[in-house]
Amino acid sequence: MTPFSLGLRARIAIALAVVLGAFIFVTEVSISQVLSLSLGSAAAQPLVRDALVNARRLVMFYLSLGASVTLAIGTWLLWRLAVQPLQRITRAVESVASGDLKVRAPAQGALELLELGAAFNRMAETLLRQREEIEQRIVQLERSRAELSMAQDRLIRAAKLASVGTLAAGVAHEIGNPLAGLLGLVAALEHEKDEDKTRRYRELMGAELRRIDTAISGLLAYARPSPESDEPHPSCAVEEVLEHVRTLLSTQKDFAQVRVEVTGDRELHPVAMSRDELTQLLVNLLLNSAQAMEGRGRIQISIEPTESAVRLSVADDGPGISEQDASNLFVPFFTTKLFGKGSGLGLAICHDICERCGGELSYDAGYGKGARFVATLPAPMLPPAEHPV
Repeated sequence: MTPFSLGLRARIAIALAVVLGAFIFVTEVSISQVLSLSLGSAAAQPLVRDALVNARRLVMFYLSLGASVTLAIGTWLLWRLAVQPLQRITRAVESVASGDLKVRAPAQGALELLELGAAFNRMAETLLRQREEIEQRIVQLERSRAELSMAQDRLIRAAKLASVGTLAAGVAHEIGNPLAGLLGLVAALEHEKDEDKTRRYRELMGAELRRIDTAISGLLAYARPSPESDEPHPSCAVEEVLEHVRTLLSTQKDFAQVRVEVTGDRELHPVAMSRDELTQLLVNLLLNSAQAMEGRGRIQISIEPTESAVRLSVADDGPGISEQDASNLFVPFFTTKLFGKGSGLGLAICHDICERCGGELSYDAGYGKGARFVATLPAPMLPPAEHPV
């Protein structure tokens, strides 16, 4: 709230009135003294006395009239040359404060006010130019952000295709045994006459075919592009996705002698990320662990809910990671695997997936023997409660 204060015109008018009043008062006192002296020496001349009194009144009248005219003209000139230009500059300042940078102060008033208006106009032009530059930079940043997001999506798809290649090799190896069994059963059926054995062979063939179908279906489901979802904040349960990933990886030769243990309560823990993103995160982490152990050992998965997130850790019994390599784990294309065994994108993409959903992925350097990665994934936000009408 603006405190009460007299305006410039009122203050100067009061000051002029005080000065003129003081001048009139001093003049009145001086004239009174002169008249007293004159009347004392001419007391026997009434006409002279009356003339002096009338002259005194006339002088005071004209002095008062002159003071009033001077006050009025001075106040008007002050308003015209100072107050009015200042008011216009004030309105221009208020317009700039409200966001209108195209307003300009008028060139009016005394020299000092002209200089003030010119300085204000230069400031407004500078602010307008800077705002236009900022708006252009914002547009450029938005375009760069969109391009970066597209590049990240392409990189994620590239890493996914790389892991699909690894999984496809495992699936090809895994379906070799069922196919060999099928060929043997087909050959046996050609010469088998016993109905019971024939029915048994067919049951075995169906089981082997389902085994092959499960392996191929899981791979195709993982390799399929993610459908566009209209849901603004996708979410999925960690336990459900983990079970799907374990089924998908069970066909891989690297997991033939790997024991996967999951610790946590029996409840489902949703996280604020899509099912496809969490699948890719788990596939990369589990594949890395299995390959580090050369297909033999134990992987421990821990699911621990916190107040606003779910803490998911994947630990293995492998040789671990050196301190030098640990500093580059999440750098794209950095890998310690042999040529053709890895692209160096897996952990970098895992790190990017976690950050994009508002979480984080870290390496536990103090875990001990083996390697342990910890992903902190945010829990989905609850919808606002509806108030009863």
